[in-house]
Amino acid sequence: MAFRREKSRAAIRLAVVCCLVLVLMTGAALGAAQAVNVQQQVTINRAVLNIVTTTTTPPGTTTCQDPYSCLYPGEADQKWGSGNYLASGTTPCGYSTAAATAVVAKYCYAQTVTCQDPCQCLSPVEARQKWGGDMSQCSASPCGKTIPLTDTLPVVKYCYQQKSAPVRVVQPVVSLVTVKLPTCPAGQTVCIGTAVSCVNTSSDTKNCGSCGHACGINQECVDGSCRVKVEQLQTVDPCLLQGKRTCSGACADLSSDVFNCGSCGNICDQGFKCIGGQCSLGCAQGYDECRYDCVNLKTDPENCGDCGNTCDTGRNQVCKNGLCACKGDMLICDPKVGCSDVDSNPKQCGSCNNVCSPTETCVQGHCTNICDLGPSHFSKFSWADWQGMNWMTAVKNQGQCGSCWAFGPVSVTEAMYNIEHRSQKNLDISEEELVSPCFASGISGDCLGGDYGGSLKYLKSSGLVSEAVYPYKSQNEAKSVPNAGDPAHSHLECNVQKNHCSTPSACTDSTLGSTRWGITSSAFLPVNANNKPDNINEMKKELLCHGPLVVGSSNWWHVVALVGWDDSTQQWTIKNSWGTDPATNYDGYEKIHYYNDFNSDIMNSSAWVQGVTGQ
Repeated sequence: MAFRREKSRAAIRLAVVCCLVLVLMTGAALGAAQAVNVQQQVTINRAVLNIVTTTTTPPGTTTCQDPYSCLYPGEADQKWGSGNYLASGTTPCGYSTAAATAVVAKYCYAQTVTCQDPCQCLSPVEARQKWGGDMSQCSASPCGKTIPLTDTLPVVKYCYQQKSAPVRVVQPVVSLVTVKLPTCPAGQTVCIGTAVSCVNTSSDTKNCGSCGHACGINQECVDGSCRVKVEQLQTVDPCLLQGKRTCSGACADLSSDVFNCGSCGNICDQGFKCIGGQCSLGCAQGYDECRYDCVNLKTDPENCGDCGNTCDTGRNQVCKNGLCACKGDMLICDPKVGCSDVDSNPKQCGSCNNVCSPTETCVQGHCTNICDLGPSHFSKFSWADWQGMNWMTAVKNQGQCGSCWAFGPVSVTEAMYNIEHRSQKNLDISEEELVSPCFASGISGDCLGGDYGGSLKYLKSSGLVSEAVYPYKSQNEAKSVPNAGDPAHSHLECNVQKNHCSTPSACTDSTLGSTRWGITSSAFLPVNANNKPDNINEMKKELLCHGPLVVGSSNWWHVVALVGWDDSTQQWTIKNSWGTDPATNYDGYEKIHYYNDFNSDIMNSSAWVQGVTGQ
């Protein structure tokens, strides 16, 4: 934030009439002035006068800002006492034409104050150098001024403190006293200033001609009129007469010159202005300067409340009235996560920690069943990426064995156990128990193929043990052989001729006494031979209402798990049982188009399962 640099409390404007000037000022209450000839080139020993006298048209004026008042120097002396006030600048605030031959200038004066701890008396530049942008002004009244250097103006000081410290506003102390006026000898007058005393208004520089009418620096009072001391009449810098300074042979306004800002040779960066002797961008009202840019500290998320204070936009923070806060009606439920949208976040639905089930989603702050919402609510859906979680279990590899009819139903059963128990349980059921000859009903199946409908029946009637109890060992049992007379197509043959193409080839189910995992119900969907849009919509609805589906393709001669869809690509998402390949970024999930793929016929055969339990 840029602070305005105040000029010194007094400046000279001399009217040059001929070759030699004697400035004589006389007056009563307002101070009449009389101008006489002065030498055109005068010097004032770097001092600045309080009085402007001229017989020409007076220069322009300024308006005093609170707490400054427009006064004659003598009036300020009478009001606050000598040395207890400062001028805000060098430009007069008004003039008095008490005599036809002279004009007397007024300036903006204010009573000085003493800074109270923790406030310190500093110029705006000193305060910024000490604390950077982390500062505030304790009082509007001045407390002192800087000592002018060779090419700089005196700068008014104010009480400043760090923003983090409590602000103590300093006010001038005003007290009323009753005094008894003395009896003065002849030739003297009673004047009330810092004290009540008798003064000679013919020679007193603080009461020259009348009480309170003070002469300026390097002036003397002669016969009741202020005039420049004879010893001070030397060559004056002509730039000084204009309120400027000589820099590199030219007059420069140190308060506004971008090439001499505050001092000669101090050049402002490109795009900056010189305002009050400070290089600044000159930001519009309501904006502050931060890192070479004008920003609104109330709304800028990168400079919220102060320069460099950044809000975490990645976690839905915005800047509201200078404070980082959540967007809209979002709440901070977990500081590590940031702001949560309780209108749509299924883990913070309507309020913090209100978690929707896997079969629900958060709609306007309410957990709503996804089956009731229907497919039209979701252009994209997948049980492998739902509510920030993969509800499917790890991808498995059936190897060189035509056992997809066992892997598909087991994959869906494991996933439904996660969904029904609302967390990832990592259930791993044995496919080998299905591939080996253990069907109680006598339905056959091995590495040369099988019926996934029979697998569903076995899961419902008997259940399966875990993979740890009956691990998969049939991954190298079969091979693909081209069909005789039709080499473009092939069939499976067992590597070793045996009655049952599996390992083990005999059922060992009678030795298994572990927990058995099964289902309470399953059902096949109606056949969709034509892949019509209405039937595609029905498949989507079954995915929402019953979870992942077991699907089979006669063209592909394969069984997989259907887990979701993506309308933007018009494709289904399936989980296969051919393992993964990090080298090619193959994660075991594949896409099948709704129409026209050779395996789009997966819609012709599909089923769901429910009620997964272990007994």
